[in-house]
Amino acid sequence: MTNLYKNKIPIKNVYYMLSYAYDFLEYEELNHLGEEQFDNIYEMLSIILLQGIYSQIKKGLYKEYIDINEDLPYIKGKLNMNNTLFCICNSSINVNCDYEKYSINNIFNQIIKTTLILLQNKDIDLTIKQKISKCLEYFYEVDVVNFDNNFSWKSIIYNRNNKMYKMLIDICYLINDSLIISENSGDNSICAYFDEKKIAKLYERFIYEFYKKELPDVNVSFQKKFNYKDASGDIINLIPAMYTDIVITKENKTLIIDTKFYQETLNRNEFYKNSKIHSAHMAQMYSYMNNIPLGGEISGMLLYPTVDFELHKNGLIQDNKIFINTINLNEDFEHIKTNLINIVVNAIT
Repeated sequence: MTNLYKNKIPIKNVYYMLSYAYDFLEYEELNHLGEEQFDNIYEMLSIILLQGIYSQIKKGLYKEYIDINEDLPYIKGKLNMNNTLFCICNSSINVNCDYEKYSINNIFNQIIKTTLILLQNKDIDLTIKQKISKCLEYFYEVDVVNFDNNFSWKSIIYNRNNKMYKMLIDICYLINDSLIISENSGDNSICAYFDEKKIAKLYERFIYEFYKKELPDVNVSFQKKFNYKDASGDIINLIPAMYTDIVITKENKTLIIDTKFYQETLNRNEFYKNSKIHSAHMAQMYSYMNNIPLGGEISGMLLYPTVDFELHKNGLIQDNKIFINTINLNEDFEHIKTNLINIVVNAIT
C-alpha cells in the first residue's frame, strides 16, 4: 500500500481522514479506493477530487443566477438601449439585452473545471487522465478561471445550497497551491507539497468530525471560545481569548482535547528524544482546564499522531485528570477507529 507522509501514512487512511473531515465522501465508497497505487501526489488528489465530483454530479451541479449581456432577435429581460442603437447602426436586426440565467457557470464549478484541466497536464497515469476527460464533459458550459496571485480563495462564500462544495474547493486549493510551490520537487511525500499547518488542520478537523459522527451520545464542540476566569483591570482588553480544539461533554464530565500535529511526533525516536512532552503543550492544557467556564469534572487530553508506535498515559495534576495519547496513522483504519473511540470513552466514563 502506498504511503504518504514521510512514506508512513497509508493512502487509504488519508482517504478516510478526508471523508470524516468534510463529511462528504461516503465512508463505504472509499473502501475499494484505498488499495490503489499512486506514483505521485497528484494522482492521489485527482482520484479524491473525481470521486467527490461524481458524488456531486449525482445530486446535481450547483447552479446560481448569473448576469448575461447578449444580442438577441427578441427582447429578453432588460433592453439595453445604447447597445441596441449600436446594433441598429451596424445594420443588425438584433437588440441588446441584459438578463439573468440560472447556470452551472459559477465560481465553484469554474474552479473545479480549471483544476481538472491543470491536472490533465501533470505527469499522471493515462487512465486517470481519461477519467478527467470524461468528467470534464459535464462542465462544457463552464468557463475557466485564472489562478494568479490576485485570485482570492478566501473570498469564496458558502451557503446552505453550496456547502457541499467545501471539500471539493479545498482539494482544488491543495492541488493548485502544490502546483505553485512544489513543482519538480522530486519528493512525493505529503510533507513536500503541503506545509505542516495544512496537515495539522486536516488532522484537527478529522478528529472533531470523527467524534461528532461516531459518538452521538455526547456533545462535541469545536474551537470553543472562552476567557480567563477572574481577570480584571486594564489588561482585560489585552488578554487574548482561548480557543480549545475539541471539547466533549457528557452529563457532568468535560474532556478537552488538544490535537498536536508535528513531524517530530510521528517517529518513535524523535518523540522520545527529550523524554518529555513540550512544556508549552502542558501549560496550554492546564490553562484550558482551569479557565473553561463549565462545572463538573474537567479533564484534558493531548492527542498526538504517530506512525510507528502508540503511547497511552494518564495521571493527575492538582486533582485534574490528564491524558497523553497517540494515534498510529500507519495502522489499519479499523484499529485507528477503535483506538479513537476507546480513549475518549475511557476518559469520560
